Amino acid sequence: MKNNSNKQIFNRKKMLIISFSIILSVIFLFLTLFFVLKIDVKEIFSSIAQTFKEDFQFAAFLSFILFFYLVIKFLLFWIPYAIRLKKENIKLGFIDSFVFVLTSFFLVAVTPANFVSDPYATYFLKRKGVVQNRAVAITLLNAFLWHIVQMIITIPSFFIICTQYQEIINNTEIHVIFWFTIVGILIDFFILFWLLVFCYSLKTHYLLSLFLNKIKKIFKIAYHTKEEIKIKYIDEKKFKKIMNELLFDYKKTLLTILIYTINELYLYFLVFISLKFINIKIEFDVFKIFNITNVVFTANKFILTPGGEMSIEYFMQGFLKDKIISGIDTTNDILIDNSILIWRTFSMYIPAILGLIMMPIIIPKTFKKIKKT
Repeated sequence: MKNNSNKQIFNRKKMLIISFSIILSVIFLFLTLFFVLKIDVKEIFSSIAQTFKEDFQFAAFLSFILFFYLVIKFLLFWIPYAIRLKKENIKLGFIDSFVFVLTSFFLVAVTPANFVSDPYATYFLKRKGVVQNRAVAITLLNAFLWHIVQMIITIPSFFIICTQYQEIINNTEIHVIFWFTIVGILIDFFILFWLLVFCYSLKTHYLLSLFLNKIKKIFKIAYHTKEEIKIKYIDEKKFKKIMNELLFDYKKTLLTILIYTINELYLYFLVFISLKFINIKIEFDVFKIFNITNVVFTANKFILTPGGEMSIEYFMQGFLKDKIISGIDTTNDILIDNSILIWRTFSMYIPAILGLIMMPIIIPKTFKKIKKT
């Protein structure tokens, strides 16, 4: 089966896979809400109403921070791509940007470990007129910089959590999560190493393409011949040159690092905001909550559930309910569960739902192009 240069990312086979992922995501969400967090909707609204009653201005401020994160999340995802496209003399319109970002959020939510969102970003860049080598290079570089930021932020939090190792080993549940975190950090190092090798090694490109072709043959997906792969990667020096050009464009690279840092910090501090939003009376240690959130994200790296659903809530729950590690002095477990739900609602569920709304817009356009070709 020969490769079709006009193939689209949302063909019928892939839509079946995405549909299955959506069903799987709904199942995991159901299990999370009713078996992990044991959510009481009435209790959530009652707690929020009490917060507004206690201090309306502060509650309104917390609400603003939660909703403003949706705007920040959108902008901070879009800007690293927009600044690279500017150099390609390609301007993204508002509608294109809106569809791209929200569709990416949806794909992150329904697939494990960002398996689809990065290929979709490459596809989108190519569709806007970026040549394939540059589209792949931009996506890889953004992924590489994002992992660097995560490592820089995560390692200090991990060592701070390690200072309470005696408490960790006394709590079997947290002890398991702690070892998951170590594995997650090792995975981060491996991903960074792999991205570097993939960006600069011709042999890696060639062998990976051969491997992917075998997979495509099994599933009867369009693939390249062995001769085509050889020709495709003969000009590896050109790809290296593109990567170096993008990486050593210091202003854009440093801006991208700053953007990813702001996004990660905002996301991790959002747990503290969610806890405060549910119960304004209880004092929380903002830095302890931040370190816990950071470590939990790392521990969740290799849990292959859609969007990290169920596992990330379970890990967060385990840490927050330990009074010594979290510093939360309350016996009200419902408070913690409800706070985790609010955090996930703004950081994952709302962006995913908005992205799902975009799918009926982008899919018909894709199928029209398939019919034309």
